Amino acid sequence: MWCAAALIGWYLLPPIIAPWLCSTFLTIGLLQGPARMILGKHWSTDVLGALLLGSACLLIAWSIFLIWWHRKFTTTSTSGADDGFPHVLHPH
Repeated sequence: MWCAAALIGWYLLPPIIAPWLCSTFLTIGLLQGPARMILGKHWSTDVLGALLLGSACLLIAWSIFLIWWHRKFTTTSTSGADDGFPHVLHPH
């Protein structure tokens, strides 16, 4: 959840606070697995399985968000520059 909030927040938050807040969210999300192993709450295989499953869910959620983001802005505005990428997919 923390990593998804970081990736999606990068697009939605104002450019002044996005790098700081999203970096914090990403750090918290990535340190959850090692913290569980250090505390002895889970085995390494549990953490690895959760990392793989969480990564798959994160990619699906991010893909759905990017499709929504692209459709939202391509219907309301068009980009003059043609660099091979839709203008709306570039963060800030």
